[in-house]
Amino acid sequence: MRHLTKLVTVALAALLTFGSAYSASADKLKVGFIYIGPPGDHGWTYAHDQGRLMVENMLGDHVETTFVEGVPEGPDSERAMRNLPRPVTS
Repeated sequence: MRHLTKLVTVALAALLTFGSAYSASADKLKVGFIYIGPPGDHGWTYAHDQGRLMVENMLGDHVETTFVEGVPEGPDSERAMRNLPRPVTS
């Protein structure tokens, strides 16, 4: 449990640090997560999903998260990353 707390704390610190550079005029920060298995298996993927939910809870309307589950390591993970929504720049 300590490891999960430390992991979530580091992830949130990084998100908040990089999120502060995020423009206030933008609608939402969009964050995508790619899971190797289903979040309900109570393993690493479950812990990562708990972190995702904590980010949503703490940042509320300022963040929108999405996830893809069941993506094996290798070329499939690269395809999953390419298929996640990309930010639109002007």
